[in-house]
Amino acid sequence: MITLKQNAAAVALGLAAATGASAQTGSVTLYGRVDLNVTRISGEGWRMDQSSTSRFGLRGSESLGGGMSAIFQLESRINPQNGTAESPRFWGRESWLGLRGGFGTFRMGRTLSPSQRIASNYDPHGTDGIGSFGSSGLLLGHPSATFVRMDNGLYYETPNFSGFSVFGAFAMDDTPGTTDERFHSIRLRYAKGPLDISLGLGELSDGNDVNSFGAAYDLGFMKPMVQFHSGKRAGRKRASWLAGATAPVASGELRAAYSKQDDRGNGTQTDRTLLAVGYDYPLSKRTLVYGTVIRDKTDRQDGKSGMELGLRHSF
Repeated sequence: MITLKQNAAAVALGLAAATGASAQTGSVTLYGRVDLNVTRISGEGWRMDQSSTSRFGLRGSESLGGGMSAIFQLESRINPQNGTAESPRFWGRESWLGLRGGFGTFRMGRTLSPSQRIASNYDPHGTDGIGSFGSSGLLLGHPSATFVRMDNGLYYETPNFSGFSVFGAFAMDDTPGTTDERFHSIRLRYAKGPLDISLGLGELSDGNDVNSFGAAYDLGFMKPMVQFHSGKRAGRKRASWLAGATAPVASGELRAAYSKQDDRGNGTQTDRTLLAVGYDYPLSKRTLVYGTVIRDKTDRQDGKSGMELGLRHSF
């Protein structure tokens, strides 16, 4: 468990790094987000929650000449309901160091996997809150420690070639000499003009995997999007899909999606459907209010309804 002293030490170290870098040739940015809402699910009481993860972090770069830069990012998840760090690891959201240049971007450490990028990029409700299954849920319930964020990861993203790009990643073993934690993932993407389409693969060394497809098309008055994932978890076939859209409405944005988790007849996992409609209204460039209503149903229980109403500020 992270103690108050450990928290204070980590923050002090981060601020010291920011001050030192600013005095040299590089640049460091302190950034973050605070999100809080009140949520109610039928059959349950009111609770305070988040629709997008609250966090703060440091990111920076230093020019090395010849068009190449050293880059890093450290990011921590926080719980503004009570002021605690939600992750057992203080920099558990992002912790990496890399190089960026004409060759693309290379990073080492812990960050989001290529498979997760597909799950999050094509969901109108993001990956948190009552309106989404979340990245792990869409990725067939695979452990978030591998399929969502990769420890000991090596990541490479190509430059954009007329809309085409490739993002590949490989997670090395936590314990040298073992193979049960190795994981690799790749995403092929075309994003140019109104069209954004991705194909992805994530696979563990034990054979469990997920194959992913995502697409979105910006029509101006609305942006429809879909995603589909299939593969094996615990040796059994699974699938999930989502169809949704965003649309500008009255200075804000309307969000709607219908998602499904499919057990493929295995009988060991509950099939689930989720219908969610939400609306974001900006009070400024950095602050917005939002609301979401849902209908959540599984094949083993009656459907539940729910709502959330909250405030989000980014800095």
